[in-house]
Amino acid sequence: CLGGHTYVYRCHERIHYESNDHLVCFTNSVGGAIQIMIDDQDGNGLSLGLQSTWKGIKSTTSMMKIALKHQPGIKNGQCDLGETDVEVEFPIVIK
Repeated sequence: CLGGHTYVYRCHERIHYESNDHLVCFTNSVGGAIQIMIDDQDGNGLSLGLQSTWKGIKSTTSMMKIALKHQPGIKNGQCDLGETDVEVEFPIVIK
């Protein structure tokens, strides 16, 4: 999102502008522990993932991975396509 510039701008604005080529993917290490609903779509009606709703299903500690996938011309709403622009993983506690 920095694009080689010395200043920082809001990455979500660029992702939203290029929404037909991007998908935010969520993976939890404990299946069924959390339900994540994507609340936004790109210009083609496919999931985008900049806005989401999370609901804990069962109490547990796990790892959450969020990846921004770059899928120009191949986006189909699935996370297995394209290159990963950025990926973070962090622990979560569901109570």
